[in-house]
Amino acid sequence: MFTLARCLIFLSLMLLTFPVSATDSPLSGTQQLGKLPEDIVQTQLQEVFTYFKGRIKQAEVDRPKLWKLDTSSPDAYQKSLKPHRDNLHKMLGTINGDRKPTVI
Repeated sequence: MFTLARCLIFLSLMLLTFPVSATDSPLSGTQQLGKLPEDIVQTQLQEVFTYFKGRIKQAEVDRPKLWKLDTSSPDAYQKSLKPHRDNLHKMLGTINGDRKPTVI
């Protein structure tokens, strides 16, 4: 999240540093926005943090439904964990469909 915050700050500062000339006329039927609030960067960061905090809380609720692991034996545990590992490999792009992972 720290990198995301830096990107948002950078983009916001870039947008705020390019002045709009007073002679620029708005499109017909519109008017200029006016001065942006001084704390807009802080407001945007707070919105991003609020969003991710909400996603984390929702993940805590959803996790028991999605992660049903069988702990009755080591083999059963490995078997119940396999779909999750396969999904992770697929998301990371570490396994081609025709190759299996090497067990170390």
